[in-house]
Amino acid sequence: MQGVEGEIEKVRRADLLLFLFPIWWYGMPAIMKGWIDRVFAYGFAYDEAHSFEHGLFRGKQALLCLTTGTRAAYYQEAPERDLLRVLEPIHYGVFAYCGMEVLPPFIAYGPAEMSEAERRETLGAFRGYLQRLAELKPLRFSHSSL
Repeated sequence: MQGVEGEIEKVRRADLLLFLFPIWWYGMPAIMKGWIDRVFAYGFAYDEAHSFEHGLFRGKQALLCLTTGTRAAYYQEAPERDLLRVLEPIHYGVFAYCGMEVLPPFIAYGPAEMSEAERRETLGAFRGYLQRLAELKPLRFSHSSL
């Protein structure tokens, strides 16, 4: 099975969708957005009768794992740079809308600026994060059903 149909089948079988990518221009890379646009297709991922708590992806979880081009301080200096705010169109507008439970993201800030020891520490933190998935509390969004 190839192409979009093969990707749809992978999503159909998955309990957890983990997206690992670098933040580019305060969003996901275009190739990933294109994948979502094709795979999260009308009738499979959403339709006019199913959204949020009634979404077609109920029972699935989504997790974003990100890298940034700069250290954490850059994002902490201004509220408009808060990555939870930046990621809301993905968390809320894609995953929650389709009915998924959205887990808090794992963010590795500025790996290109890290020392080798910091990289090892970050990889260890990522490993630990993945091992504790069952303990993570999903993000909550306020919305009214459509």
